[in-house]
Amino acid sequence: KAWTEVPIKSSADIPKKKQEKEHYFSNWQDQFLVARGSYFRGLVMPDQSLLLLDTIRAAVITYDSDHAEKWESWGFRKGNLLFPKGFAMLNSNVLAISDVGLKLISFFDHEGRYLGSLGADGGEQRFGYPLDIAVVGNTLVSVDFFANKLLAFQVEIKPEKKTKVSLLEIQENIFRHPDVVKYFSETRCLNCHDGLETYTLERFLNIKERYNHPIHVDVKQKTDLPLWSGGKVDCFSCHHPHHEAPAGKTVGQFGNVQSVTKLPYQFRKSIPELCLECHSEKGLKDQNHFQIKRGRLAKVKANQVISCDQCHKMHQSHLHLLKKEVIGLCTTCHGSSQVPQSHPIPYGDTEVACLFCHTTHDAKKEFHFSRASGKAAQEVCLGCHQDKKETIGLVAHLKIDPKQEAYAWPGEEAVCLKCHHPHDKKPHTTELCLSCHKGRKSTHHEKNLAPLLKQAEGQSLKNLTLEEGRISCATCHDPHNLANIEKYLRPRQEDIKVACRRCHGNEGIDQRFKDYHKRQKKRQQVGTP
Repeated sequence: KAWTEVPIKSSADIPKKKQEKEHYFSNWQDQFLVARGSYFRGLVMPDQSLLLLDTIRAAVITYDSDHAEKWESWGFRKGNLLFPKGFAMLNSNVLAISDVGLKLISFFDHEGRYLGSLGADGGEQRFGYPLDIAVVGNTLVSVDFFANKLLAFQVEIKPEKKTKVSLLEIQENIFRHPDVVKYFSETRCLNCHDGLETYTLERFLNIKERYNHPIHVDVKQKTDLPLWSGGKVDCFSCHHPHHEAPAGKTVGQFGNVQSVTKLPYQFRKSIPELCLECHSEKGLKDQNHFQIKRGRLAKVKANQVISCDQCHKMHQSHLHLLKKEVIGLCTTCHGSSQVPQSHPIPYGDTEVACLFCHTTHDAKKEFHFSRASGKAAQEVCLGCHQDKKETIGLVAHLKIDPKQEAYAWPGEEAVCLKCHHPHDKKPHTTELCLSCHKGRKSTHHEKNLAPLLKQAEGQSLKNLTLEEGRISCATCHDPHNLANIEKYLRPRQEDIKVACRRCHGNEGIDQRFKDYHKRQKKRQQVGTP
């Protein structure tokens, strides 16, 4: 079937069916370019005429082959429409219109005469956001976007009595309803962003594990950005709602700067200047990741980190408004080599990842943005390994080194990095020990004991420390142990001897255990396997 273009004028240029009395908001929409004519909904009538809804002007246009006329009802009182959206014929004489601004469904005849309204409970309770309506038989169905509900009503029209003019201001300013005022800033933006002018409904969806920059929050510092009533952050605090965006600069993922004549997303300022209007503490050069310039980034992909949006996204983002999940975002610049096979480590209901140890704000660069160097001075290693805390400074392996700044980690936790390197592949324990104990040799037999020990039913071998099934220095020695300082022997010697007895029997096992290294060294010297 061939489609024919309808030669209809913009709704602003179509004459009204009847001239209303002048009031404060008469022809108010004419000052906006967007209100020249935007037909959002349409119905084909039985006589082939058209009914069109202009949601910006709150106008209903009747059009047939040679004639068009309209009625308008923009306003805040009963019988007015603020942000009309859904549009359906209840019967041949009654037109139903859902209003996302006043949060009601109102009924009119073809001439625009108001017949009544209903709320989400069939009475005065307001809808969340009645995005659309439809009529199925004698039932009116409404989609409430904010409430995530589909509601159905049996409607009987009983025209309301006309209210006395003297009571209008007191009784009929229905805009002041608390449910209307509470969410009006979101509704005002969504009225165009629900598909009327552009589609960004996902900005308003409460999707699991998707985050949006909060609005209706207080600003903790002085700003020249516009704010909502009570000094609250709102959509228009960051975005120009109607005016052209200014020129500025944009920054790519890896720090490439580009000058633009119009900033994207109708931003009021370039980023990071826009973000720093409210988050000035995030701009301190010695305490924030995004202030890293060229010269310090030789080992990563980025040229420079100078803008918040290299890591953050304000809508439909991950936790902390990040563009990706933490490890994926960090490795975008730092590469996968910074995430060894031993990480992330499961920990309770979560896992140890980058932000467990590091924070990109309020920490010191020279300490690799360690959480231990931040304002809160959080424990990092000792946050999980509390049992090791009492040994720091007492055990030889954990003596506080006056040159610990060489480890680029703050405080007493620097001693942990003598042996532990979270970003490197997990070393073989014996090799690690011999890197300091250079006069010793590896004298452990190399047999994999795991299959053997599985057969040891009833024996207390659960606490035996093996490395990939094999004996290592840590099997007998505990570098963190305070129970037996001499040779750092583990207090569970009997468990170790149980394992030895599986092959060597019980006779002389105590002496064998005591002379273990001597015997192994002698066997190696004579070439005994």
